[in-house]
Amino acid sequence: MMSRAKLTALVIDLLDHLEYGAHRMSAREQKLILNHLDHTLVLSLDPSDPGTEPLLVALTSPAPILEHLQVGVYRPGRPWTKVVPLPAHLLGNHAPSLRRLFLYGTVHFPWDSSFLTSLVRLAVEINPHE
Repeated sequence: MMSRAKLTALVIDLLDHLEYGAHRMSAREQKLILNHLDHTLVLSLDPSDPGTEPLLVALTSPAPILEHLQVGVYRPGRPWTKVVPLPAHLLGNHAPSLRRLFLYGTVHFPWDSSFLTSLVRLAVEINPHE
């Protein structure tokens, strides 16, 4: 069960959690993350978890305090086989605090998103085999 103090921002880091024996993300966990997106400071997701894709598709709500978004994990020498879909209106096109965006894998990303202008760091690593 996820719980937090009402004024405390969340850091949600689910990178590599499957490799450490964690279970697949459930629909309930996806809903909890989406319901707390407006209080999330850092969001890091691993699309190799089959439960992550529905969450990525549903990331359409504004994230006013989100500073760091990472989708995928950089794994040298390991090609990505999964296409990562991101919604056309990612974060409701409203993430004014977003400063760091990291996209790894074959990412379908809305490159005309208005929040891209506030970035201070952008890292994109695509699958060279796609």
